[in-house]
Amino acid sequence: MDPQLRNDIQQVLVQIGTSSPAFINSAVSPKLYEIYVLSLVARALRLIGARITAHDSSDRPTSNLQFRLNPGRIYSPTTSPGFLLVEYEGSEYELHNGLRVEGSSKVLHELDICLIDRGRAISCRNNRKDPTARDVHCLLECKFYGGDLPLGLGREFVGLSKEVSVRIRCLASNESNNSIRKLLRRHQGFENFTLSPQNQSYVDQRFVPWMAEHLRQIL
Repeated sequence: MDPQLRNDIQQVLVQIGTSSPAFINSAVSPKLYEIYVLSLVARALRLIGARITAHDSSDRPTSNLQFRLNPGRIYSPTTSPGFLLVEYEGSEYELHNGLRVEGSSKVLHELDICLIDRGRAISCRNNRKDPTARDVHCLLECKFYGGDLPLGLGREFVGLSKEVSVRIRCLASNESNNSIRKLLRRHQGFENFTLSPQNQSYVDQRFVPWMAEHLRQIL
């Protein structure tokens, strides 16, 4: 699936006027999948009319976007290489991957994908502080597996959802697990399983429009 993931990521990056050749050529499958899902969120944002530009670690527009390969803090240039700036209806946000965010218990959690307030992001970078759960508008956890998902992933996601309680909290995976689906629905979480380039009709007809509609409601 790697060639398909790389191709789909590159297509979205080209649409927003940037590229990430080093990442696309070297990242392993789980991290590629994370950025693949991020690219789908970017598609959904563009669908509702948002303007998206890539920014580097110094918060300057860039044509060569660098993604996090490991969990990072927003104010550390070595672990916060770049992000997508989102402008929508007079407000600004930042779309990050692998970002550490302070949960309700004051413990840091890595969010695979999150959309946060631009103003708060700037303040956190300037003051060397971590974003908090209150700054997050949506989060997605991405799980790339070669077989059925273990139930433990669902339990972990429920725990994370309590720490970072936002309206859009979604577990995305190329695989599925009915028990996790039941668990998440019971705790008001969302799941998008079998999400991959190999299931393009689901991506185009279900996930991207679903994400676009929810983003339209919260932004």
